[in-house]
Amino acid sequence: MIYATGRDLLMAYIRGQYKNAELYPLILSIYFIAVLAAFLNVQFQLGDVSFVISLIFLAVAVGYILYGFKRKYVYVRRIGLGLTLFSTGKLFLFDLGFLTETSKILAYFCFGLVLLGISYIYQKVSSSQNEQVQKEK
Repeated sequence: MIYATGRDLLMAYIRGQYKNAELYPLILSIYFIAVLAAFLNVQFQLGDVSFVISLIFLAVAVGYILYGFKRKYVYVRRIGLGLTLFSTGKLFLFDLGFLTETSKILAYFCFGLVLLGISYIYQKVSSSQNEQVQKEK
């Protein structure tokens, strides 16, 4: 009940001030990333296995991109793409220095497949949305 009331108040404020309801999911997505990072570091103590953190962030990024396309939230898709860049950069700049050769190969393979999947999904859904917009005109 408190969540529903707080959500309604926050949505009314956002619509009144900014005239854009897309800020609500943007704020929640940023908050979720911060909570997820804190939870992974403090509760699971995955500091020694930072490759797993990169994989989790990459999975969250895929979820944000899919959710952004489903609900037509551009900012959430951009957060997903930014999180993809962050997790890939973290993999190359930090995580690979602490992995064995086999783990490096596995990391390249996993990230490559996921990034190819993101690219494919992004192109397919983006082109289908553009076709829908052109049909409406």
